[in-house]
Amino acid sequence: MRSPLLLGAALAALLASGALAVTPRSHVVVHGPEVRLSDLFDGTLPRGDRVLGPAPAPGRVYTVEAGQLSAIARANGITLSAATTSVVERPGRALSREAVEEALREALVAAGAPEAAEAPIVLTGFTPPVVPLGVTAPRIIVEDLGWDAAQGRFNAQIAAIVGPEAPVRARIAGRVDDTVAVPVAARRLAEGDTLRASDLRIVRMPAARVPADAVLDPARLAGRMLREAVPAGAPITGEQFGSAALVQRGAAVSLQLELPGLSITAQGRALEDGAAGARIQVMNVASRAVLEGVVTGPGRVRVSADAAPVSRPQQNNRNLPLRRAELVR
Repeated sequence: MRSPLLLGAALAALLASGALAVTPRSHVVVHGPEVRLSDLFDGTLPRGDRVLGPAPAPGRVYTVEAGQLSAIARANGITLSAATTSVVERPGRALSREAVEEALREALVAAGAPEAAEAPIVLTGFTPPVVPLGVTAPRIIVEDLGWDAAQGRFNAQIAAIVGPEAPVRARIAGRVDDTVAVPVAARRLAEGDTLRASDLRIVRMPAARVPADAVLDPARLAGRMLREAVPAGAPITGEQFGSAALVQRGAAVSLQLELPGLSITAQGRALEDGAAGARIQVMNVASRAVLEGVVTGPGRVRVSADAAPVSRPQQNNRNLPLRRAELVR
């Protein structure tokens, strides 16, 4: 890019009586909006703070050709020690996408797009505008916002306020993705777990990421048993859970033992969740031993008369944790 530095007759009138030999700088870095005489040349210069013209835009460069440097030197009573060109650079940094989206989200909500408060914003072909390097947190204003509620699309101009300089402006466009409120696993859930309210949390997800058979009503999941493990943060589909548990792990159950001509009932405690017909382990409260049984109804487990104990209680120390028990005959 060619230099926009201008020379006028007024500068020529400022020729010094004695020329000063100086060396042009081949690479100039400026941090303000203007280029001064002292930026282009090394050495002590009379009136080196003279403004020659605008600096490049932040993040851009331009070239001052050798002929233009010579003209600037002559106009200011300077003799060049060498003929060269100067590349003038102004450092800058790109605005973050997050900062632009935050300002845009507020503007969209104010324009009547309440779904934009939580929905993902997708910027189409976004090229971040570049602001001066020294401006750490420019204020971003959304101008000329157009919002199509039917299509969920928008276009606007953003202006980054960078102090006394003119705002840095850029056009943007994009869309607001549809979202769905969906219950997801609050932690990793294992196969066989019975779903409870604490196992779920409600999040909003882009509609495109929600499986077609995902369960959206958490009431449908309460008390259901998982057929397979579910990762943390994942929706639960209809294929991943089965019947409601009739027996809850840790709950009191009625143990039923059927013998020829005799039915025996004992008090037990479930060691697993179980739906109707499921085989689970239960502990006899009196003997603190465990057998496997079949869930026959809410809080009821049938134990076979010939079932062998899964494990027996420890006799020497009743205070040790017992993992298995057997039915008292």
